[in-house]
Amino acid sequence: MSIFNILFNGTNSPNLKLLLNNESFKNFISEAEDISIGYSEIRIFRIKNIQKEQKTHRKTQNEGWKNNWIIIGIDYLDDLLFVDCENQNLPVYISEHENRKWKMNLIANSIENFRKILSELKKLSIKRENPNLIDKNPISETEFEMFFSKIKKENEGIDTEYWQLFLEKDI
Repeated sequence: MSIFNILFNGTNSPNLKLLLNNESFKNFISEAEDISIGYSEIRIFRIKNIQKEQKTHRKTQNEGWKNNWIIIGIDYLDDLLFVDCENQNLPVYISEHENRKWKMNLIANSIENFRKILSELKKLSIKRENPNLIDKNPISETEFEMFFSKIKKENEGIDTEYWQLFLEKDI
C-alpha cells in the first residue's frame, strides 16, 4: 500500500500525523531552515503550521492539483514546494501556475536530497542573505559549479533551471 493510500484512507484531506511518522519527512520538517540568498528565498512550513498551510494553499488551487501533493513550503515567487506522497522517497517539486493549470517541476529526487540541497544553499547564503550582501560577495563560478556538481550527482533528472534561477545565474 502506498504512503498516499495510507495518508488519505478514502478521504480528500491527508492525515498529516501519519506522514509525520515517515522518518525522513519528520526529520526534514523538524530540522529544515528557511534559506535566503540575494533576492531568492525558500520558506519551509513548520510542523505546527503544516496542516493549516495545506488548507490555506489548497483553497487557491486550480485544475490539475492532486491530493497526493503535500505542500511543505513556498519560494520567493510564491510557488509552492511540495512532496508527492505516492512515492516512498517523497520527491520534492516546485509548482508553477500557467494558464490556471499547475505544472510540476522535480527539484529533488527525495526529501532527503532536498534537505542536502538546502544545506548546501545554507552554506552559500553566508554573508549573502540579502541583495546588498550578495552584491558585495557574489557567488563565484567555482562555488556555483561545486553546488551543481553535488546536486546533479544525487538528483538525476531534476529541474536544474530552477536552481540556476534561484541563485540568479544566467542560463
